[in-house]
Amino acid sequence: MVYQFLKEQGTQNIPLVKEMHQYGKPGDPFQFTVMSRAKGVPLHNIWKGLSPEEKQGYAQQVTAALRELRQHTSPVARRIDGSPLMDYIIGQCAPPSMCKQVGKTKEEWFDGMAEELRVGLSNSEKLNSDDKDVIEAKLQELKDNFPDGGPYVLTHADLNFGNIMVHDGNIEAIIDWESSGYYPWWVERWASYVRTLRCEDSDELFDIVWAELDPDLDIEQFVSKILDPVENVISTWRCCPIAHTESHDIWMRPAWCECKPIGGLIRRKEWDSELKHSIGPQRKTWSRDR
Repeated sequence: MVYQFLKEQGTQNIPLVKEMHQYGKPGDPFQFTVMSRAKGVPLHNIWKGLSPEEKQGYAQQVTAALRELRQHTSPVARRIDGSPLMDYIIGQCAPPSMCKQVGKTKEEWFDGMAEELRVGLSNSEKLNSDDKDVIEAKLQELKDNFPDGGPYVLTHADLNFGNIMVHDGNIEAIIDWESSGYYPWWVERWASYVRTLRCEDSDELFDIVWAELDPDLDIEQFVSKILDPVENVISTWRCCPIAHTESHDIWMRPAWCECKPIGGLIRRKEWDSELKHSIGPQRKTWSRDR
């Protein structure tokens, strides 16, 4: 959807693959997307060998692409077609389960994951309390410190060196737009640092990009106002044990044949059954008496 939208807008500085075609209708259990291949290699293949001038050139191209992308805004968080955004930021269940959504507002986002956060706080070593009033106060603190959503800008949400295809000094295409949509203003910058595929060199690129795009918020301020508060919520979410029907509703497939003595499994989701998200028991791995 984002690819088609950007093509229709006649983008000037956002490099895209030349063609992309989707097969299957909305609601079909199986859909396929086929796209033309971008010339060149991912940026991480060549970054270390680039001169400072070449690095600056790529940074300027990324900056121009993001500046144009962020001109498209929305009053709320949503996908291009107006449908809800799945939560790839905080409420991430184990892939491929996507159970939570980014709320249209900060309040709606927190309301959607409040139950898990309460259990996560109860399980957290940092809090060290089962008192409901203490947990509610800490939940409100997490919410108060969490960055505001607006403005909501069109965001790639997975921009890293592996998704930037380059050739002869030019960015040929930015790929992998599956997670994109109208997110809170800070998500693109957050993702560019957090989702680096363990490539520390990418910080060198994005430090240049965000100094240009977001000059009023230097890296130290961004860490204290955005990265740390968001990480506190993410770590609390991860303290909550979550289960899905697909984790136990499976059919074990026997070995295929003597030449391929490999078994496997088919998960419930693969025969089009409804999946359920549930909070598991509160299991503490620590003791207050220690």
